[in-house]
Amino acid sequence: MNIENCEPIEKVEIDYKKLIQKAADENNYEIIYLLLLREKAIAYDFFKCNHNLKLVIIPYSIQSINDCAFEECVNLKRVIIPFSVSIIEYHAFNKCSSLTTIKIPSSVTEIGLSAFSECNSLNNFSLFNYYVFSTLFKSPCNIKSINMDTFPNCF
Repeated sequence: MNIENCEPIEKVEIDYKKLIQKAADENNYEIIYLLLLREKAIAYDFFKCNHNLKLVIIPYSIQSINDCAFEECVNLKRVIIPFSVSIIEYHAFNKCSSLTTIKIPSSVTEIGLSAFSECNSLNNFSLFNYYVFSTLFKSPCNIKSINMDTFPNCF
């Protein structure tokens, strides 16, 4: 085959969601991180029901974690959220039953309804570097809204 006679390529489309999903299936966290760098949000249902995720390090390009983004990632144990994130939406981590550790930075101003519902293994939760267990939210707050049912069946 002679490449001199080929038509020029005008456009290449890459399905980043499929690439990220494949990287997640292979537990390739570095690739997930690099691919997410081009995003501003983790989209609705993006990793939903991905049973291979164990650790998520969210890049600084991300500003919001949308509805159900990690819902039912039952093997997810730890999430690192950067200061660029300001919103964690409805059911973002719902039914992440293996989630043990999450730290919410002071940049987060909204946490949606049932964002951490049924995270039964959650035992190391910190909000703005203040640890939270049975007495929630006795800390300095930039937060504008936390729904009453953000953490049902967690502690």
